Amino acid sequence: MQHISLKKILRKFGPGPVTHAFKGAVVVGASRGIGRQIAITIACEGYQVVAAARTMGSDPTIPGSLVEVSNTALEQHQSLVTPVHCDVGKLQDIQTLVNCAVRDFKGLDLVVYNAGSILWDNVRDIQIKDADWTKDVYVQGAKNVIDCALPHLQKREGGRIVLVAPPINSRYYIGQTPYAVGRYGMTSLMQAYAEQLKGTEISVTSVWPATVTENPVSVMKGVDPKLMRKDSLLAKAVTHIAMEETDSLNGQALIDEDYLRSLGENDFSEFRCDSDNEPPRMVPKDDLDLSGGVVLADLKESSGEGQSKMAASKLRTALVIGASRGIGRQIALTLAKNNFQVGVAAKTVVDNPLKLSGTIMEVSQTIKEIDGFAVPIKCNVRDEKEIEVAVDTCLQVYNGLDLVVYNAGAIMWNKVVETPLKKFDLMMDVNARGAYATIQKVLPYMLEKKRGKIILVSPPIYSRFFKGKTPYAVGKVGMTVLTHGLAEELKGTGVSITSLWPATVIESQVTVVKNVEPRYMRKSTIFADAVLSIANEESERLNGQALIDEDYLRSVGVTDFVQYRCDPDHEPPRMMPKTFPSLLVEEEDQNLNNIMGPKL
Repeated sequence: MQHISLKKILRKFGPGPVTHAFKGAVVVGASRGIGRQIAITIACEGYQVVAAARTMGSDPTIPGSLVEVSNTALEQHQSLVTPVHCDVGKLQDIQTLVNCAVRDFKGLDLVVYNAGSILWDNVRDIQIKDADWTKDVYVQGAKNVIDCALPHLQKREGGRIVLVAPPINSRYYIGQTPYAVGRYGMTSLMQAYAEQLKGTEISVTSVWPATVTENPVSVMKGVDPKLMRKDSLLAKAVTHIAMEETDSLNGQALIDEDYLRSLGENDFSEFRCDSDNEPPRMVPKDDLDLSGGVVLADLKESSGEGQSKMAASKLRTALVIGASRGIGRQIALTLAKNNFQVGVAAKTVVDNPLKLSGTIMEVSQTIKEIDGFAVPIKCNVRDEKEIEVAVDTCLQVYNGLDLVVYNAGAIMWNKVVETPLKKFDLMMDVNARGAYATIQKVLPYMLEKKRGKIILVSPPIYSRFFKGKTPYAVGKVGMTVLTHGLAEELKGTGVSITSLWPATVIESQVTVVKNVEPRYMRKSTIFADAVLSIANEESERLNGQALIDEDYLRSVGVTDFVQYRCDPDHEPPRMMPKTFPSLLVEEEDQNLNNIMGPKL
């Protein structure tokens, strides 16, 4: 790792401004564009800044380097910016970066995370290795930087963390779902860390530009200046966030223009790239509240006939991943009883007395004993080759694939500080990445046949879900982002994707081991019945919806929920809100996703 000593810079140029003298800041992703301008702007305010990125020297593909940033700050603004090479995919680089700042500045007061990897493509156009890199840069990189910086921020008064990430809304998924998964993962991290930091005087905030921002990529692509603002606007917003005297912005997802207007700023003409034209806004003007109060799914009335309309003369094929026990096992059984031939996929082939009971062999045998059709498929979802084998097995054995249910999951309900990176990686791999890899393998076939349904076991997006289990929530929310975003890509194709989540605790091997009282639980049959009903929908009306099992079943005419109680005398308490926030926003006329033109 390259590091130019702050002491050498001070000997050559002397100290900079004193507005925030002796305050230390780290800006990650600072070699060009917004990150470059943030580093220079806060340095001009007197912060002692470490600018970090992978590009230390000149890059022949895209202009910008850390050395140029440091030289510009020194020569044009007489401000101090120390360049440090850092690959955010490497934890050791991040640790060294933070240690450099703390050593040189005797502490740390501000962290800005702007590292990025832009892949504006549809799900089916992005390879899994590229999706992995996007996840590593945005979610894992941000988490590692925060974790390394927090102990030092806690030693100073009023530490600030700022992530360059957008508010969560449905429009941002369109045409760039893999990218949105990473960006929204950062926003979810921000909101969850905010819960943990309440009362500590440390705040974490995200900020995002209202318009397209001028940067080397937009210049290289020849974007019309009248469509852009200068990057100094977002940098100014970051500076004001850093200067806030209280933690009032903790947990807020801000838009640069809106935030500055709230501080009394009204003239934004100085930020125009074309002085005669105000650039069009690319983000919604309305704020989104993730705390609840608006029903997410606008389910149309249904007669409930779909559940009984089974084409008895023709078997359909389902692949259930995560089917060795619990909800997945019941889904496989329910589908098999209702004219589905089932690929029973999971990692567990034989029982291990030291782990939860349940195997794909036992589930397949049970299905065959009730005169159903099943094939057991060993599938470790952390290995995309095994996912490909699972999909190919269904296609070869049953000559088709009509439904895929992704129920594989890794669960660890702990706070960020209590979750080792190894466990976080496991949950990300099994939950969000496994779902992504599965979707990529099944989409080509379904799109070619112009039919098929994908169901992900993931929750609606709302703030309470993040509390106390942030690392787990990041992966599960990422799955729901896949549902919302991919749905936009699938419109009119005959293929649909839906998320489904239980309203109450569901009986499973885990609840048995933990001795959860029956009165607090429902049987897994309620969830399986909801899956079956979604599979039997004749239209794409549920495409992109994030549903709750009970609410959905009520909407299609089910009224008897006593049958699902584990204790027939007690209705289990609901663990999910009755209403969820809407992520829909008023769309603009311009399709600003196309402004950046063709891919580099």
